[in-house]
Amino acid sequence: ALIEEEREETESKLMQSLALGEVFDALFRIRWSDSTIHWLKAYAMPIKNSNGEVVRLIGVNYDVTESENLKRQLSRRVEEEVLKQREQEQALIQQSKLASMGEMISAISHQWRQPLNAVSLYLQDLISAQRHNELNKEMLQENVDKCRYQIHFMSKTIDDFRDFFNPHTENSQIDLVALTQSVIQLFDAQMKSHDIETQFDYDENSDFSLMGYANHYQQSLANLLSNAIDSVKERQKNDKNQSADYQGRIVIELHSYEKNFAISVTDNGAGISDDALEKAFAPYFTTKEEGQGTGIGLYMTQTILQRYFSGKISLIPLECGVRALIELPKKQK
Repeated sequence: ALIEEEREETESKLMQSLALGEVFDALFRIRWSDSTIHWLKAYAMPIKNSNGEVVRLIGVNYDVTESENLKRQLSRRVEEEVLKQREQEQALIQQSKLASMGEMISAISHQWRQPLNAVSLYLQDLISAQRHNELNKEMLQENVDKCRYQIHFMSKTIDDFRDFFNPHTENSQIDLVALTQSVIQLFDAQMKSHDIETQFDYDENSDFSLMGYANHYQQSLANLLSNAIDSVKERQKNDKNQSADYQGRIVIELHSYEKNFAISVTDNGAGISDDALEKAFAPYFTTKEEGQGTGIGLYMTQTILQRYFSGKISLIPLECGVRALIELPKKQK
């Protein structure tokens, strides 16, 4: 007998075949006399009389229980594996955010060091003036204003990046130029402290607006910029044959093409070996010294760009250094 919950649909298909003269093709379950449940695949061809009326159906039933059960078992296994992979991916994303947060804190500390030193000097100047009876209202106001300016700069640094790791970011219209500039600004003091020149090039007449997730773009670009800084620092430290006039340099470029945007980060640092290039996007692979790299930066950058932008990333080895290239389609899938 037909399983009750499938009876209505199966009988409806049968009646439709009879009424329209169409082939009957159905998959359904039946309960045999021994109470076991079997899957049947039924095919039937309508036979018509001379008036074109369907008078009977001729067909065949196949017992496909084994194959259907196997298919459903495989489907469940696939769902379980997909769920497990998503859970692992979420754990990696969280780990990546924590690692990136450490990099951001390091970058902010570089941004704050100079204004903190300046505030300290202004306060020392006031103390010295007071000790020598040279403190007056004009000097006090001037130094207070200078301190306020530096504190405002420090506050703005936090405001600019308070949503950097916001998990509730929304898909909205973003400006790639403004976001790129904000990330460069975050690393500006760090690059200056390591004597690294920075150049940002883009066509001011092009439109670089895109539907996307602002903080995911910033995090991806920050990973690439952090890698470029580390590469230049490594060359500065380890290249024994470097010429005295070596100048660390990082160039960020934005290009707008017909169907996509291209964002590149090019450094003249230590470069990358062929072996490291093959493994660069594997999870937990890193070329950094033990304890100095998580190995999830490029892997998660690739994952984020694919998931949130339908984009892709590639590394291009150069004679001196590496170019990291991000490609984002203008129309998301």
